[in-house]
Amino acid sequence: MDFALFQEVLNLHLRYAQALDSNDISAWPDFFTDDGIYKLQSRENFDRQLPLCILSFESKGMLLDRVYGVVNTIYHDPYSQRHVCGAPLITRAAGGQMECESSVGGVRTPRAAMTRVM
Repeated sequence: MDFALFQEVLNLHLRYAQALDSNDISAWPDFFTDDGIYKLQSRENFDRQLPLCILSFESKGMLLDRVYGVVNTIYHDPYSQRHVCGAPLITRAAGGQMECESSVGGVRTPRAAMTRVM
């Protein structure tokens, strides 16, 4: 694996987390292609190959719609959050595409409450 490519993937992961941590939610869809898929799924459902997801978006347009909803229609108490990203593991790279995985941990701190693990 070429080190420059690894650095690009690592930088992508870190910029993604930084956008979320700085509450720059409008930048979130820009990390995806127009036909990109975003799924938030329990580990149990993933391991058992069950399709149910907590969130499932099948295009950048759906991500933009989610951003609109979060910014303009959903109310939640203010909080700070921080993601801690492990180094990405590139598991396959061929034909101009790659697969990689990374461990991510996060904490959320509401203004009037204790920090909790996300």
